Amino acid sequence: MSSHDPSQSDGTSLELGQSALSAIFEKLHASLAGVDWTKVKGVILDLDGVFYTETNEHIKGVNVFMVKALRSLASQRGHLIPISDGELAQIGVESYHEHGHSYDGLDAYLNSLYPGEFDLLGSDFEHMHYLVHNEMIKQAAKDPDYFDETPERARFFELIKKFDHVAILTHGSVDWAKAVVKHLDIQDLFTDDNIYGLETVDFERKDSSDEPFIRILDDMGLKAEDALFVDNTANNHKHPHALGIQTIWIQGIRKMMDQLPDYIDGQAPDLGDIGTHFENWLWQQAEPKPTSRADEKDQPGTSDSDQSEDNQSYTS
Repeated sequence: MSSHDPSQSDGTSLELGQSALSAIFEKLHASLAGVDWTKVKGVILDLDGVFYTETNEHIKGVNVFMVKALRSLASQRGHLIPISDGELAQIGVESYHEHGHSYDGLDAYLNSLYPGEFDLLGSDFEHMHYLVHNEMIKQAAKDPDYFDETPERARFFELIKKFDHVAILTHGSVDWAKAVVKHLDIQDLFTDDNIYGLETVDFERKDSSDEPFIRILDDMGLKAEDALFVDNTANNHKHPHALGIQTIWIQGIRKMMDQLPDYIDGQAPDLGDIGTHFENWLWQQAEPKPTSRADEKDQPGTSDSDQSEDNQSYTS
């Protein structure tokens, strides 16, 4: 039986651990290499799927609330929806994964039954918006674990205090955003002045208009090139990027993109990873720059003999 050297084993494990960690940092750096932190003075953040992990269970839960609201809306118009709640919710879930929101698929289904009588993306949207998000607020209040919290995300919220401006821009309601912010205990960062729900921007969606971004930039007093936008829905980046805003896509439960579209400057698995990348950049800025030998020679009080002694120390 061969003898076991614990110190050698521990050293190998440590080396492997450091190697794996280094690989993770290299991959993260590469995925965010297109972001120029020197230009960022303000950060605009999406909410759901960014402040907390939006799991499939979350998405299914939201669609349950949508089903309840849709049946109420259909009943008011004298119509029945002939499929089960589960089947109707599944249409919403599939639409969310394909389009980034549930109403596309649900609207198409309802209008296949009753042509022209439903407009979930238009005239019916406001009614659905408040009803669904009020149900979400009630559910979150009953479930202390509804929002997952991580040290890395908490660190990100500390780090963004370094920027002149921060804001939330969400397709959710203002009251829903406030509920999330309160649960995460970051009310000092986000107040009535910098939370933009869909109703705040006249129900102009991020994927269909640049007006929400123009409104926030005006309120912040920033140029587009001074801002960074973070969102977990790829299509939401097209309009801000066209304005000149830098964009980062949050992967969340989706797969990382092998090739980023030209309207996304960087991608990261989680908000905490963006914080790690930004903090590493801050460290790099704080590190003293190495001086050349010529610079040292020109410095007052440095003699040729000093230089010679230094050179001996480097070569010995």
